[in-house]
Formats: sequence, C-alpha cells, structure tokens
Amino acid sequence: MPEEGEPHAATWMAFGPSTKIWGKRLRSVAQENLAEIAKTIAAHETVNMLVREEEHDLAARLCGPAVNLLVQPIDDLWMRDTGSVFVKNASGERGGVGFNFNGWGDKQSHA
Repeated sequence: MPEEGEPHAATWMAFGPSTKIWGKRLRSVAQENLAEIAKTIAAHETVNMLVREEEHDLAARLCGPAVNLLVQPIDDLWMRDTGSVFVKNASGERGGVGFNFNGWGDKQSHA
C-alpha cells in the first residue's frame, strides 16, 4: 500500500454525511465543507465524489463542474474507512482491497 503522500491519479471523496449521525443542521454544514474541500483539491487534481442519487443535484450545485460526481449508495463521508484501499503488487498492478469496516467497533450501523 503506497504511503498517503505518494503521487496519485485522483482523490476520492463521499458526499455522504447522514442526518442520523450528523443531525440536520450539521449535515448541511458538512456537505458545504465537503464541497469546498473538493473544489479546492479539484483545482490541482481530479476529484471523484460518490453521492447518493437523491443528493446529486445538491452536490452538483455545491461542488460545481470541476468535481466528478458518481452516484452510489453510501453510508457516510469517511472514504478512508468505508472505501476501497488501493494497493499495488510487486509488478506495479493496481487493485482495490476491502477494508472490512466494522462501524468503528459496531458503534455505527453501516451497509
């Protein structure tokens, strides 16, 4: 697994704070902040943002055209915990490995 600081082709994010976890007020603030982070990164490299179908229009409005939105079912915004871990084998071939996320010790329900 490459170090976090290694050059990479894109940043992956999730437009996924849930009301159950964040509450209604903080959820919208989190969405606005995620969009701002994504736009800032997108000025320098490709950003792919996973987004729930029902939030696509909101994400598109907040993120603008520089962020690639991909409709996917998601539980939350923590891609490092819930997304694939990208690795390379000895030949340099890339692949994704499931992280077996357990909801931080089953403290949060997740699919």
